[in-house]
Amino acid sequence: MPEVVKMTPDSLISTIVEIRFMSKIPQEAIFGLVFQSLQSEYPQNTTTELVQLPRKIRDEDSVLRYKALYGLNNDSVTVNIGPKVLVFNCHNGYLGWKLYYDKICSTLKKIENLNLIDTVERIGLRYVNFFEGDIYPNLEATIDIMGSNYKRDSLSITWKYTAKEYISNLRIDNSATLNRDNNQKSGSVLDIDSFFEKPFQYDYDRLIKVINDLHNEEKKLFGDILKKEFLKSKFKAVFK
Repeated sequence: MPEVVKMTPDSLISTIVEIRFMSKIPQEAIFGLVFQSLQSEYPQNTTTELVQLPRKIRDEDSVLRYKALYGLNNDSVTVNIGPKVLVFNCHNGYLGWKLYYDKICSTLKKIENLNLIDTVERIGLRYVNFFEGDIYPNLEATIDIMGSNYKRDSLSITWKYTAKEYISNLRIDNSATLNRDNNQKSGSVLDIDSFFEKPFQYDYDRLIKVINDLHNEEKKLFGDILKKEFLKSKFKAVFK
């Protein structure tokens, strides 16, 4: 199937790449070490309210233990840091995969000599797209629940796909609201969350390969679920 290589404008509102890991470095030292290595590229830093929580509470909560406590950012990319997680996101418009991936790789390379990551536990790539209006008529799918006698006001559906070692959860919701620049829009969300969760000892080459593979899975699902005519007319999509 043809793959989307460019959209103008793109539909992305979130571009998360998450690496969960185990480290031998004391939790209290992780942010300082990463900050020293990355401050020239990511000069601004922030702290979340979770820093105020006792470590015991964070460690015992299955959700909180993988939350970031600090953030580093430049004009285009944010790196959020926690004792067991690194999270990348484009915060000023999507850079395109090539440039975004290059920045992720170079950032990981800069902190490699810290021996920060001992074991990679999970790698995830989650892209969230927003479309004005109801996206369902523009899907390569027919969804009919209880026939035409019932008017559908809203619909949220989730699918799960497995491709070799990679798993993807695809969620579509046509009752979403986007608030941006003091402007509220109603529309639909296409949320693709692809991940790899087979732990392995840290290996830079394997890590960045999995990240790129997950992006390929996400891109394939995106291109297959949406009608090509819709993407071409609405977003001037270019395919290869």
